[in-house]
Amino acid sequence: MNEKPLPTLSLKSVTRSFGSVMALNAVSFDIAKGEIVCLVGQSGCGKSTLLRVIAGVEEIDRGAVTLAGETVNGEGIFVEPEHRNVGFMFQDYALFPHLTARQNIGFGLNGMRRKDAVARVEDIIARLGIASLADRYPHQLSGGEQQRIALARALAPQPRVLLMDEPFSNLDRGLRDTIRRETIALLRALGTTAIIVTHDPEEALALGDKVVLMHKGKVIETGTGDAIYSFPQTAYAAAFFSQVNKIPARRSGDWLDCALGRFPAPCGSSGPLQVFIRPQALTFSDTGAEARVSGRVLLGEIEEVTLDVDGLDEPVVMRTSARCGLDVGHSVRIGVDPKDVLVFAADESARSALPRGQV
Repeated sequence: MNEKPLPTLSLKSVTRSFGSVMALNAVSFDIAKGEIVCLVGQSGCGKSTLLRVIAGVEEIDRGAVTLAGETVNGEGIFVEPEHRNVGFMFQDYALFPHLTARQNIGFGLNGMRRKDAVARVEDIIARLGIASLADRYPHQLSGGEQQRIALARALAPQPRVLLMDEPFSNLDRGLRDTIRRETIALLRALGTTAIIVTHDPEEALALGDKVVLMHKGKVIETGTGDAIYSFPQTAYAAAFFSQVNKIPARRSGDWLDCALGRFPAPCGSSGPLQVFIRPQALTFSDTGAEARVSGRVLLGEIEEVTLDVDGLDEPVVMRTSARCGLDVGHSVRIGVDPKDVLVFAADESARSALPRGQV
């Protein structure tokens, strides 16, 4: 029987406090070799602290950090950062201003034979297509070019894990999309195991083989981007990865009643409930709930329509690619496909989701 390969990185109940503040609270997850993981959450949720723990810049209070089967922190063990072979790419790139791009890339290869180090640097320069930049100094490079050099420097030592802290946040939107595609393609081509920290939900869903959502030092959910978006297990995750309309609901026998209609009740639902409906899931329907248009905003190819519904304190937001052409005050009917309804306990702190697929 073939044994399951050891994960490149394993975190087991990793806990770290600063005074009375628990920055990391029993964080646990594994990363397989060659996997790209996006670590996402609001500012202050513990993302950067977790990167520092993996890199060895911070020690943990409890738990264990394991790299390729070797414990590097925990159980009385602490391996210094320089002996972990973990790469780190900083948000501000941190290039040495007195060194050329080529010298920056080769900076971390001092332990190699010169011939091998030169070959490694030239190989990564060729892979990134940055030969024309190699002899320039950082002040002669644009933001996008500096980002490419920083990535090349981080990859040159062939780290077991590459940690990237908000690597694309300093780039404008058009360039950011291009650099992201190039970076992910290179990481996959090299088979590099990487953790990308971001606060951007869309970026996390787009880039990672796996998404790890953190909140107040805890891992809230872990899964593929598709799974965590389509079938969120918590109300927090559902609201974090997309705008949602939150609507109180009550169970009546085998049905779930709310201001937008009646839906089959999911198994196990009891007590106060709420349904989450994404704006793009709402449609105009001859048999739907009555609503009145209270606002319209054009968002490029999308039109956002705000609607007042009887029985709801807050307006409902609908997004459609079709121009509705309706004036404020116009009466309409709106509906939603039951498969697009997310159901949660009214207490949003509850971790267990109710099965949405059977609604």
